[in-house]
Amino acid sequence: MKSRAVGIDYQLNDPEGGAKCLGLILLSTDLTLERDIHRVIQDSSVATYINRVTYDNPMTVENLAAMETRLKQAAIDLLPGAKLDAIAFACTSGSIAIGPDKVFQRLEEGQPGVPSTTPISAAMEACQAMGISRIALLTPYHDDVNQPIHAYIEEHDVEVMSMSTFDMDSDIDVARIPLEAIIEAAQASDHKDAQAVFLSCTALRSIECIETLEEKLGKPVLSSNQAMLWRLLRLAGYENKIQGFGKLLADN
Repeated sequence: MKSRAVGIDYQLNDPEGGAKCLGLILLSTDLTLERDIHRVIQDSSVATYINRVTYDNPMTVENLAAMETRLKQAAIDLLPGAKLDAIAFACTSGSIAIGPDKVFQRLEEGQPGVPSTTPISAAMEACQAMGISRIALLTPYHDDVNQPIHAYIEEHDVEVMSMSTFDMDSDIDVARIPLEAIIEAAQASDHKDAQAVFLSCTALRSIECIETLEEKLGKPVLSSNQAMLWRLLRLAGYENKIQGFGKLLADN
């Protein structure tokens, strides 16, 4: 049977439906961030679109830096035919290994004119917005990955008062660290002179315990996913405050 055209008058909808459109490039191994996105962003006026870039463990500077060659195409493949309002490369250590300037360049090549962010640059902007100049740092990485992160933070006028780590080499295993262990480690890593604690890594389930930690520590707690989503929303022009995931999203 030959098909017949429906023969009705209609106009195509705006593919974004008027929503703020956020694009995120995740690692192929990331088990955490998509759930965090759905926890934090529940407003129908914001739409999130995900693409993934191939990544191979273990977490070494070399393996993380190798993702640079895949970023442009991953950005191009995000929401073809429609306009993003902001885009992020969702890897803290990968952004440092590649170099934040190179990351922004690759994202610009793939999505010209779209403002972009990374977890680590967003965390530094969060510190600036909150007047934070001294932090305690908790990561899951080996020390060869930690040291460039430490250097980047201090280059942005934020002093690292202490640095602690789970000392792991697989982000798949990082996603399996229980919340109780994250809470205990964050408390142990805090420093009396730190104005905030930063929990680094998009694979770490930090966003689920930020409120608990802020209550226990009596100071702001930042995480890679929290800071990145905050900055991504603000770049897209979304100014509403979001409760339940720390002072950064609730107050800034």
